[in-house]
Amino acid sequence: IRLSDELLGVISVGDASPRQWALEEQAFVASLADFAALIVGLHRIKISEQRISDLLSNLPGMAFRLRSGPAGVFFDFASEGSIDLIGFEPEEVVASRGELFRDYIHPEDLDSFSDAHNSAQDFGQALELVFRIQHKNGDTRWVLERSRVLESSREDGSAVYEGFFLDITERYLLKEAALANKAKSEFLATMSHEIR
Repeated sequence: IRLSDELLGVISVGDASPRQWALEEQAFVASLADFAALIVGLHRIKISEQRISDLLSNLPGMAFRLRSGPAGVFFDFASEGSIDLIGFEPEEVVASRGELFRDYIHPEDLDSFSDAHNSAQDFGQALELVFRIQHKNGDTRWVLERSRVLESSREDGSAVYEGFFLDITERYLLKEAALANKAKSEFLATMSHEIR
């Protein structure tokens, strides 16, 4: 029993009296060996898929695979992080053909989101983008996208991306508060100096 170049085991078929095996009998045993290898191969794939699924469900944010082009953005895959990020199950994100996700991107950021994806068309090109998204519950979230172009076509401007979306709302708000405090301190120092 072989799976690629790996020897998995041996099927042994015996008979009480020595005889010549017919071609049909040899083919039958060979088919059993091939079937056993197929079952082992499928089992390994299932274990590998489960490991990947477990890994993705433990990652922060939403892992994805999407296609972008003139017709819009379509998700081929979304991880369970979609529940926390936008409030929808991964199956809903994929089944919506991109409409659901696009509808929840903040209207002021939709053009920059589309432009960034349309301009990042070269194979292997990395994309890093910050935009706002509306959660299903109405909250606005700041999101960091990090992705890479896996396939692209110059003819129709389409591309396939894989990457993740990460909720950076807390970090963004802290940064904004720090900038506001700095601006306030500078303003007060300037006013104090002017008054003196």
